[in-house]
Amino acid sequence: MARMEQDREDLYREATAYVIRGELSVPYLADVVFVGWRKEGACSFYFGADPVYQFNSRGALRRAYHAGALYRTQGETLARMHRVRDPRVTTLARIDLSGEELSRFQSQVREDLLRLRAAIAQGQADVMRATIAAEEFALRVVSACEQVLQSADFLAPRIPGKR
Repeated sequence: MARMEQDREDLYREATAYVIRGELSVPYLADVVFVGWRKEGACSFYFGADPVYQFNSRGALRRAYHAGALYRTQGETLARMHRVRDPRVTTLARIDLSGEELSRFQSQVREDLLRLRAAIAQGQADVMRATIAAEEFALRVVSACEQVLQSADFLAPRIPGKR
């Protein structure tokens, strides 16, 4: 694990694992929104450096970075991970979200995706650059938002090997 985090200089250029990727400018954010899809169809949304939501190919949340904290699915809830540093080592401390905390987190994810979808639908989002045609990229982003918003399962199964 890296000792110090830093924002990416150019996520669009560096995140080559996303075979389809692009950036949108929306009027309510100072940073661009990066959206990318992996080969197997998993989609990620980066609203600037924070929040970040990573979903599986069925639209269920796997990982997130929100309000300065890392999150990962445990299947039934999310684990909030925070870095504990001492001069020699950095470790991750885990706290599982309560039902109420999980519900609030899910509401925030829904709000962020609904707002992005609305900006695109109202013609307020501009595709800055993308690996596919701008119109096709915008339609894919709307479709990905819909998939997450309509998914029967908010959380993906627990990530194997992670507790």
